[in-house]
Amino acid sequence: MAPGGSLTASAPSGDVIISWHNQPTMGSIRPVLVEYGAQEGDHIFLTVSDGGELLTRFLQAAAPSLPRSTARST
Repeated sequence: MAPGGSLTASAPSGDVIISWHNQPTMGSIRPVLVEYGAQEGDHIFLTVSDGGELLTRFLQAAAPSLPRSTARST
């Protein structure tokens, strides 16, 4: 998408309008979040297919009781 562009992405929970005026903007994805039962701390990854379909991947937040990672990057 380029500045001035707009598209409507379809999802099972409803259409989402994506446009670019001064900056890229996206309509509400609340229906998508409700469909997954998303809570604060969860993640959702969004991709728009070449056919205009809103593809979603949901990742639930880790349980607070899980230990923190001690891995360090080198």
